Order: sequence, then C-alpha cells, then structure tokens
Amino acid sequence: MSKRNSCYSRNQGFLSIVVPSERKQRVWDWWVKGFVLGFVGLVVVWFVGMVLVKVVTAKKIHEMEREAEKSVDLETIWIGTSKMPTAAVTRTHPAFENASI
Repeated sequence: MSKRNSCYSRNQGFLSIVVPSERKQRVWDWWVKGFVLGFVGLVVVWFVGMVLVKVVTAKKIHEMEREAEKSVDLETIWIGTSKMPTAAVTRTHPAFENASI
C-alpha cells in the first residue's frame, strides 16, 4: 500500500481493500495489562511469602519455648513485657581465702 492509499499488484487476481490495522494499539494495551497484572502478582507473592515467614518463625519460637519449659525448672518473672528466668535466692556467703577463722 502506498502513501496515497492505492495498492499495486503484479498479477491479476482477487481484489481486496487494505485498511491500516490498529495492531500497535492492541499490542500496547496487552503490554500495559501484562505489566499491571505482573506487578499485582508480584505484590501478592511477596505478601504471602512474608506471612509464611512470620508463621514459620512463630511456630519455631513456640516450639523452643515449649522445650525450654519442659527441661529446666526455673521460676520466671515478668519485667515489663519480657518473661525472664530467675534462680533461687540461695547463695553461698563469701569467705576470705587467707582468713584463719
């Protein structure tokens, strides 16, 4: 098709009308839609990954706390928002090494 909207042919045959297509616009639309869907998909995968990491971490911490509670018989106290283990108050009295008492 030439610039003056006329067609040239070498052989006789079927005649058809040539119309410029809007293919570039369609391709551009698909690129934009694909990019947006890809970005949304990436955000969803990131969010699900972060939730899974938090769940697995919380499960491991819970398991470690349960093991710690079973194995050691220490009393615990709360200091602020933290749970701290405490030992019994008994302790040996200091004595001088060179004292002749």
